[in-house]
Amino acid sequence: MRIDQRNVGQSIVANNNAYVTDRWLLLSTFANVGTAQQLSANPPPGQTHYLTWTNSATASTSTAEKGALRTSIECNSTVAYAYGSSTAQNTVMSFWVNVSVAGNYSLTIANTNQTYGYATSYTVVSPNTWQRIVLPIPPAFGGTWRSDNTSNFLYFGWHGTTSNSVVPSSAMNAWTSTTGAMTNDVVNLGLTASSTFSITGIQWELGTNPTRFEHRPGAVEMQLCQRYYEKSYEEKTAVNTSTLVGAVSAVAAATNGLPGPSYQVPKRTATSIFIRIISPKGTTHATATWASGTGTDITLPSGGFGTSVTGSSAARITQINASGLTQGSTYLYHYTIDAES
Repeated sequence: MRIDQRNVGQSIVANNNAYVTDRWLLLSTFANVGTAQQLSANPPPGQTHYLTWTNSATASTSTAEKGALRTSIECNSTVAYAYGSSTAQNTVMSFWVNVSVAGNYSLTIANTNQTYGYATSYTVVSPNTWQRIVLPIPPAFGGTWRSDNTSNFLYFGWHGTTSNSVVPSSAMNAWTSTTGAMTNDVVNLGLTASSTFSITGIQWELGTNPTRFEHRPGAVEMQLCQRYYEKSYEEKTAVNTSTLVGAVSAVAAATNGLPGPSYQVPKRTATSIFIRIISPKGTTHATATWASGTGTDITLPSGGFGTSVTGSSAARITQINASGLTQGSTYLYHYTIDAES
């Protein structure tokens, strides 16, 4: 939860599929949308940051809505678990939670195609207090588990008893072909106005007993996150900030393209890029004015705020396709690169 390149600790509207911090995606279908944010005040022992979801002041009235956090873990990172084989290993999940309503909350695990998984729940006894949770995970002898750069999934759920994302009690505490984002015994936190769910210190490891949380240097954490998302702005500078710091300088070799950036770290897969030209200002190829009034968007073949690319790989983007550029002119641009999906 330490790295938050997209939002730099700012509160965001808790929309479905919004990233709250790096690697942590919000699954939220509430009609009355709340907020989510990386916070650092009063974390649990040994932690510096945590992620918090806050419900709307108007409570949900439907258990068919859902609320959960999801992260993806590359399959090549779980090879040692030997899932899908006769030598599959025991693992253990440990983390800290702090919720405003006592009751059951859930952890679910799913393979790449979400055709095989494990679901369990845990009980929070005291609300508004950090509680460490330790959940043993039995070996997964069945299912199809890949060993490449595709992803397995972890879900931490707090709402949703009747949606199709829910694992029934009959499929809990065992590896089965039934997968979902939460179990059917969760507390349904969305039914309580202004309720909160906070989590941090998540660690999934081999064995039956959890070890102390592994604290890696900040630079290492950043590089691990940049494999999936990267921006040209400095770490604590919000995307779309009016600044020249970190901007890429590129000379247009033609009227329809700019040289793309080389990545700071290799990406999980070929990527998409979103770009904003900040110099020269007032260029004629713009389709919209940047919110700050100091830059403009590149024209896209299909419109919008991103751009298509030529020669995207895990190492760099060869060309950013645009239109209306002046051949031989120098442009400064900021970018964000996403290799999550």
